[in-house]
Amino acid sequence: VVLAMRGDLDRVAHGLYRFRTIPTTMRDQLMEATLWPRRLGVISHDTALDLWDLCDVNPSKVHVTVPKVAKLRRATPRAYRVHQRNLEQVDIARCEGIAVVTVGRAILDAIETNVAPHLVDQALDNARQRGLLSKRQGAQIAEQRVAKQGTA
Repeated sequence: VVLAMRGDLDRVAHGLYRFRTIPTTMRDQLMEATLWPRRLGVISHDTALDLWDLCDVNPSKVHVTVPKVAKLRRATPRAYRVHQRNLEQVDIARCEGIAVVTVGRAILDAIETNVAPHLVDQALDNARQRGLLSKRQGAQIAEQRVAKQGTA
């Protein structure tokens, strides 16, 4: 707080400050979303697909997943869509220093939340081509996609 009063820090949100000397990036909003829920947030769903650059999705909100036990007492910022799920450690990765669900979990989240089938297919194809999924993982996700969304 003293550094903020001296002008060395900018207050971004409640309890979240940024040093003025560190340049901002396009990913700052995503990092802020993971820190906002007391550092329990993980970028997920459409936003994770976009962060991994897997398909042409354009999320209207930053999707962040927190553990089911997380008690978020502050109002959720309008820019966020909060999901509650207990993620296993194997479902969490880092992309450009940001906590994000793995590629496989991001595609499964997209299937569960009814992201357009063509975007799910695009994400699955790109993940396979880039070697981000094993053959087994790709096959399992494709099965779930067909079971949930059909063959459209």
